[in-house]
Amino acid sequence: MLEISPVNENTWIVYFGETISDQVAMRVKHFNDLLWLSHAEVVLDTVPSYTSVLVTFNLRLIDRFAMAAILRQAYQRTISTELVDQALETLVIEVCYGIGAVNDLEYVAQYCGLTTQQIIDLHAGQSYRVYAIGFSPGFGFLGNTHKSLFVPRRKTPRLKIPAGSVSLADNQSAVYPSESPGGWQVIGRTWQKMVDWDSDEFAFLKTGCKVRFEPISEADYLAKGGQR
Repeated sequence: MLEISPVNENTWIVYFGETISDQVAMRVKHFNDLLWLSHAEVVLDTVPSYTSVLVTFNLRLIDRFAMAAILRQAYQRTISTELVDQALETLVIEVCYGIGAVNDLEYVAQYCGLTTQQIIDLHAGQSYRVYAIGFSPGFGFLGNTHKSLFVPRRKTPRLKIPAGSVSLADNQSAVYPSESPGGWQVIGRTWQKMVDWDSDEFAFLKTGCKVRFEPISEADYLAKGGQR
């Protein structure tokens, strides 16, 4: 059942249920793509998330009721379409696990009752979907992690998490795109840039895409420009 709610005079939010899953993520992506494909002339911005899409539109070109009708139509087209996973390409992020002064790999292993190598094998042994982008530019919320890796956020967040820090919190993983405060459990670092301010693409990750982590040695990490 469609649930659409006003946020302000030129913004609606459309919900696709309350359950976070690959199927819902595909519907969110399909709906978001459909809006830009069919109604880019009136859409100013969209913010796809775990189970919803926030839509801001141009009030000079369309009123809120006509926009609501467009959203209902796009929603119906989305839920009536048999979707296939469009994330054909899996982005690879190389990770040096356990490196750096800011690192919780040992704590995570102890908390989960596993060895550090088991943590690495489980974390790198699956693919993840980017469910949402937020917190900071280019910060992708990746789910779902293996159930054996569920670990809480730190009770006291750190004031500085280095850029490229690969981390865990609850049932998700993430990479800090820039140095920032944060409370996620850091288990490694990547040399790869998550944001490129000079690129048209800007962010390495996009909602709906898939990601896989690949372990690399400290020597390879440093050779590719990684920082301790």
